[in-house]
Amino acid sequence: MIDRIKNKLIWEGLYKPKYQKGKKCILMYHGIDQVENRLFNDRFFSADNFEEHLKFYKKNYHVISLTDFFEHKNLDKDKVNVAITFDDGYLNNLKFALPLCEEYSTPATFFITGINNNNDAIIWADLVDICSHYISVNEVHFDNQKFSKNSQGKFPGLKEYIKTTRLVGTSSLNELKDELLSLSKINLNDKKFHDYWELLSPENIRSISKSKFVKVGSHGFHHNNLGEIDIDFAIDEIVKSKVYLESLTQYEVDSIGYPDGSYSQKLLDEAKSIGYRYQCAVDYRFLGDEFLPHLNNRLGLYPPCTKPVSYTHLTLPTTPY
Repeated sequence: MIDRIKNKLIWEGLYKPKYQKGKKCILMYHGIDQVENRLFNDRFFSADNFEEHLKFYKKNYHVISLTDFFEHKNLDKDKVNVAITFDDGYLNNLKFALPLCEEYSTPATFFITGINNNNDAIIWADLVDICSHYISVNEVHFDNQKFSKNSQGKFPGLKEYIKTTRLVGTSSLNELKDELLSLSKINLNDKKFHDYWELLSPENIRSISKSKFVKVGSHGFHHNNLGEIDIDFAIDEIVKSKVYLESLTQYEVDSIGYPDGSYSQKLLDEAKSIGYRYQCAVDYRFLGDEFLPHLNNRLGLYPPCTKPVSYTHLTLPTTPY
């Protein structure tokens, strides 16, 4: 597994070439489970493998907090400086990632939604992924649309439709949840599913906020693709998220990781004005975004992230200095 991570970092120009010293990058994780089960998604590393990652970073890199990353503080000019983030706010982050971050004195930021604050506390992408594995029919009908299963047993068209439509947090999505659970005939409360969808509770978030190594950031409220929905709804989401998380953490929530990396230029300005000083994308979406001091892209790490090893085309994600 470390070879995979190493290959990915080499491909991105982040593995020990001398001229990269002093550079910096934000790494993006999602979930941690016990066995790296890929039946439901390709986003989760096992706890054992994540521990190996931390050992690898401690040996070869200088790990800094997200705040230090944006503020250009505590940098090591002789190493690549990396900040670690986790998206989505899974309970498995508390169970598996937090203890390891504390054991290895590794700072990290957990970007958390507000979905756990309602009766349907599951991120829509996890709902679709888990149910798809057990649905035997090749078509799903929703919102007067037809969505077909691909050769991998997934419904990519359905996920794309949800991404670009303001359905999350509405009764329509609850109807989809009922339909998918009915077709798949599964019970999400079965323990085997817990690590793959269960979210941090308000009490869990309070507990995390007491850690000196992990800081809480926003991941929107409903996990909508904020750059795809009406700007007024997007602003409402990030405001609600900030108020909600600050009520639990009792400190200022000043960072946001945009769900699916989706944002608009107007939203960047609005987020900054309400106190999100540190904003994380996945890839930059608009020309010139790489020069914004309050926005940075991230390098996503996933178990299947294998690319050819090449020392001749080493490029670092652009970061202004």
